[in-house]
Amino acid sequence: MKFFKINKPQLLKSVPLLLLLCAVLLPGCKKDTSTTSDPLTLLTSRSWKRTIKDANPSTNPTTAYTYDPTASCVLDDIFIYTKDGKYNFQGGPEKCDPSDQLQYSTTYTVNFQTNTITQFGFDLKILELTETHMKIAEILPPAAGGYRIYLFVH
Repeated sequence: MKFFKINKPQLLKSVPLLLLLCAVLLPGCKKDTSTTSDPLTLLTSRSWKRTIKDANPSTNPTTAYTYDPTASCVLDDIFIYTKDGKYNFQGGPEKCDPSDQLQYSTTYTVNFQTNTITQFGFDLKILELTETHMKIAEILPPAAGGYRIYLFVH
C-alpha cells in the first residue's frame, strides 16, 4: 500500500536546499552561555588588577574627573574582595618603594543601592562593575572638585 509517491529527481534537488537551510538556521540555535551575575558576585568572583586603559569612558562622571596616575609598579598588585566583607591586597614583584607591604587585609562594606564601596574610611563610588572591568571613583574634596578614577580588570 503506497501512501505517497517519491519522485527521486525532485528529492535529489531538495537535499542540497535542505542542507543549506540547516547550515543557515542551526547556528542560531546555540545555547545561551552568557551569565548575568549579581553585583556582589561580580565584585568577589575573581581577583582584580589595576589597569591604565579605560575600556568604557561613557561611564565616567559628567562632572570633572581625573584618572589616578597609576605607576607601573602597582599594575602587578592583586586586589581581592570576598563575600564576607574582607579586602585582601597582595603586592606584586615590582615595588614602588622597598618598604611597601607585601600583603595586608582589611574590611570593606558595599551598598549596591548607592553604588558605594567603603574601605579605609573612604567612600568610593562604583561607576562600572562587569565580569571583566571595575571602575571606582574617589570623591575629591570641594577645593579639588570632581572625582579621581581607579580602573581594574580581571
